[in-house]
Amino acid sequence: MIVLGLDVSYSRTGLVWLEWDRPQPLGPTTQPSLYKSKTFEIARGEWRLGRAQNLLYTELQIQLVKPDLAVIEGSIQRAGRYSRGAERKRGIKVLTMLQELNGVFKAVLDHFKIPTLESSPTHMKKLIAMKGTADKSVVAREIKARFGIEFPGDEKKGFDLYDAAGLALVGLKHRGMPL
Repeated sequence: MIVLGLDVSYSRTGLVWLEWDRPQPLGPTTQPSLYKSKTFEIARGEWRLGRAQNLLYTELQIQLVKPDLAVIEGSIQRAGRYSRGAERKRGIKVLTMLQELNGVFKAVLDHFKIPTLESSPTHMKKLIAMKGTADKSVVAREIKARFGIEFPGDEKKGFDLYDAAGLALVGLKHRGMPL
């Protein structure tokens, strides 16, 4: 079974495919393994949604094996709740843009008939680091320690691949993998 985790952002999107073989009734449980990882950035300018759509479409089209499930990070629902004025408007604008990008990615996944699951960042952090407010570095450390999955240099670029791996682990748990 292969699960794709998508940490969606305009600045840098992380994609991580994790593979897990279901354990046999009397066999040992197996750990997930990294099947593939990729990041892409969408430069500022016109047609950002179209470029994002093309990047994901092309990436899924060249894959030999289609994922059994894709887990996409849900956007923060409380944008602007604790802020005022221009900061609040900016938070709502960013939320709207991320929702649009999520919709474009979900449409591409639907085109390839890949079932999707949406997970909040808090849910993923709670599952991986046992605390919903855990820092990204803690999530990365837990993924390295518990699953042996590493992305050298990702710490310097915002932990996008570790977040995508965490989302893929949410999908694997959803499909029966013990965490």
